[in-house]
Amino acid sequence: MVCTVPLVAATLLTRVHARNPLRAGFRGLYIPLEPGLELVIECVKSTRSGIVLELDHEYGQVLERVLNEFTYMVLGGRGIGLKVKVLHGEFLKLCNDLSAITSLLVGIGYTLCQYLGLSYISLLQFIHELELRYEVGYGFVNCLLTLSPTIVHVPGAPSFALFDVFPVPDGMYVIYIPNCLELPVPEDGKVLSYFKKLVLKPCLSTLGEVARRYVVEVPRLTPPASAIVAELRSCNFVYPLPTPRSLMILVHGKKLNEVLDMVSEIRDRYCLKLPEILVFRVVAGGVVVYEVQ
Repeated sequence: MVCTVPLVAATLLTRVHARNPLRAGFRGLYIPLEPGLELVIECVKSTRSGIVLELDHEYGQVLERVLNEFTYMVLGGRGIGLKVKVLHGEFLKLCNDLSAITSLLVGIGYTLCQYLGLSYISLLQFIHELELRYEVGYGFVNCLLTLSPTIVHVPGAPSFALFDVFPVPDGMYVIYIPNCLELPVPEDGKVLSYFKKLVLKPCLSTLGEVARRYVVEVPRLTPPASAIVAELRSCNFVYPLPTPRSLMILVHGKKLNEVLDMVSEIRDRYCLKLPEILVFRVVAGGVVVYEVQ
């Protein structure tokens, strides 16, 4: 079964409470991480503090050094006096998923490139290189390919905002398997221990190390996820969604029929009683959803 989900800004923005990206003067990024869970990043220029990023993220302060390092690399060594302002809101538990942190970094890089008038065409390539360098091939696509983040800026008229869809590479699909995981709660000691390292040494190399450990440990918590992850290791990109029960897998360089057949065959071989398996692909004007029968 195939259906197309239009990328309608008004529909996607109905549950953003912290700030309204449609208001005049907003420049930043709106990332729908999954239905009902959004992340809004705003760039604010300050004469005293350089550029201030306002983040709805509990670990914004911890990640400040990571954000500065990431920004420095994205902008080719250009220092811009980046500061982080943390706005505590609805996203407090989001920090316990490394895919959300990676999405945050991508969103910040893209927002800054757009805000500073720089080219962001190579940003995805940079992220891909970053993931290969630190062996963490997961994270940003949970928002890029399922719902697509949106750049928001003012085109001139004070009562309107202009929405640009983030470009994505061709030939990329996301396999979404809901209700197959029982991930640890945020208070889980092992999960929190991953982030203690990031607190002690907040930099990209530490984030890479923490992410590798996290993505290996999480699928072991449930047999269905372990079986799927083991079979799809050749795809290189395996990561969990920022929910306690779902799994997402990025597949690149394979034809859609191969992806569908592969997932269906794995499910049947292990007799996995999964409620449904969805495959997402971004196309012009929307997200195409393929359901594996």
